[in-house]
Amino acid sequence: MWREYYIPKRRGFSNLEVRDLIISVIALSLAFSIGNFAFFPFYLLVIAPAFALHELAHKFTAIRFGCTAEYRMFPQGLLLALLLAFISRGAFIFAAPGAVMIYSPYLRRRENGIIAFAGPLTNLAIGFFLFFISIFFASPIFELGYRINFFLAAFNLLPIPPLDGSKVMMWDVKIWAMVTILSFFLVGYLVM
Repeated sequence: MWREYYIPKRRGFSNLEVRDLIISVIALSLAFSIGNFAFFPFYLLVIAPAFALHELAHKFTAIRFGCTAEYRMFPQGLLLALLLAFISRGAFIFAAPGAVMIYSPYLRRRENGIIAFAGPLTNLAIGFFLFFISIFFASPIFELGYRINFFLAAFNLLPIPPLDGSKVMMWDVKIWAMVTILSFFLVGYLVM
């Protein structure tokens, strides 16, 4: 109950935020590795930066707009991610174990859209970086890295509240459409 009224620090990380990020990364890594738990360490190695940098992009963009922001896990989202992955034998991953909570009395639609856009844009940047590295240094970890990052960008751009796509679309439909089409193309072409 105290978590609902907890006001985070303006800058830096609280112990609660660090704990929630770690639990979320582990749960997502488990969800992605369902079907072959031997690959759990590889998923953990890839998902930790992909997911954490996505969420931190939201946090630091919000702080730049003068907001207070801190990541919080959603126990129901964690459970849903694990259950759907288990039921589908790893074919479907619901990758929304939490979100950055933004505290601001004056946040406008444009700023909210830019904050939401920061996460998927970060995943696209990481994905492209790892894709180009994999051209020169063939490694399954680089391939897994760009696949996961492109998937996270596309998933988060779905225009379904509370996912990032709904906020980006409300801010600028053209930007949302261009980046969403690119993300789904990358998932379809490079990931599948």
